[in-house]
Amino acid sequence: MSSNLRRRSSDDEQAGKNFHSGLPPGEKAPAVDQISQTLNEVTVRAMFNGVTIRFDLSDSSGIAELENNVIERLHLERESFSIKYRDDEDIWILIACDKDVRKCIEISRSLKKTSIMLLVEPPINHRKQ
Repeated sequence: MSSNLRRRSSDDEQAGKNFHSGLPPGEKAPAVDQISQTLNEVTVRAMFNGVTIRFDLSDSSGIAELENNVIERLHLERESFSIKYRDDEDIWILIACDKDVRKCIEISRSLKKTSIMLLVEPPINHRKQ
């Protein structure tokens, strides 16, 4: 195949791709906007014994994913810690289930915060001794 034919074929393929994406021929699709990526994730900062870790958490995450991130980074055993977040009234709230994780993210979004600050502490003992 001649170089002109190869170039024309490549241009036709590109034009077809742009046609399907709704862009004019010759115009490249824009890179994925970072804002759209952060709409589905939230940045988490967790403090434990003077150490702060940072990670991203999906909006659809539950307590297992949150705990797994803490365990991985701080090398803790499951059940050896509890996690709290600061709510809209500046009170530390225990995260005990998936609903609590979602509420934490919801409150953070409503306050227009760019990240969530968590406190990792010894486990809460709910049993009477």
